[in-house]
Amino acid sequence: MTPAITIGAFAFALAALPLSAAVSSARAEARAAHGRTRQADEATQRIEPELSALVAKRDKFVAEQRDKAPPKASSFDRVVENTLKALIKR
Repeated sequence: MTPAITIGAFAFALAALPLSAAVSSARAEARAAHGRTRQADEATQRIEPELSALVAKRDKFVAEQRDKAPPKASSFDRVVENTLKALIKR
């Protein structure tokens, strides 16, 4: 007759077994990947306000330069802009 093993004793014995090298390295790689992902997310959150300000500054500069430039009759952007302005006026 075999001795009865309780579930708790089995879980404790199972936890005491060493993990294979493949499983250990896979877990370590997963933890490292998760850490890299968190670092990237935190970096993105830190630079996002500064980046948004720079994009707004660039958009303002481009609009000012476009307004200063003489209109080109063959400019696709100007044709589209004029068409949209005409449609909005309707």
